[in-house]
Amino acid sequence: MADWNLRSRSHACEACGRAFAAGAAGHTLLFREAEGWARRDLCAACFRALPAGERAAAESAWTFSVPPEAPRKVDASPPRETAEALLRRLLTRGRAEDEGVCYILAILLERSRRFTERGVGQDAAGRRVRLYERKGSGELFSIVDPEVRAEDVAALQQRVLGLLEGRLAPVGAARVLRYRLRGRRFLVRRRARGGR
Repeated sequence: MADWNLRSRSHACEACGRAFAAGAAGHTLLFREAEGWARRDLCAACFRALPAGERAAAESAWTFSVPPEAPRKVDASPPRETAEALLRRLLTRGRAEDEGVCYILAILLERSRRFTERGVGQDAAGRRVRLYERKGSGELFSIVDPEVRAEDVAALQQRVLGLLEGRLAPVGAARVLRYRLRGRRFLVRRRARGGR
């Protein structure tokens, strides 16, 4: 069985060293060697200057053209903040009015499988605190559970969406937040009654 583990096309001609320009044509020659296959990428001029015997010794040969560079899109909108970056910024700020937003962001990050809840405890003031671990880094975040009332959910969602500067679609994000909050409240009630 032949070893077809070939490297990708070179960015420059192997004979003269000039870089292949966008839109330029070149030639690839494939030679069988003791270690496997060897590939040579040449510009059109170097290919024409190659002796006929060397071209004939190639197992395979083909032409290629370098695709033109795609025009880069310029994004005129300001950079958007990710949910995790916003959560970090708000936790650093440490304001009591941000607790609801931090809780919602932690739920979103858990829903997107970036955070994993590792435990629930209480702080010195007797408030419920949820401990989240960031997947990959193992970093721990303690998030106060503000026990959001159902009538406050819509306003809190709008605040989160406003802070994220439209990064999440309003309808989709509202559905996820509503679902997770209901699910979280149900789990909290079940745990309080001694359920699982």
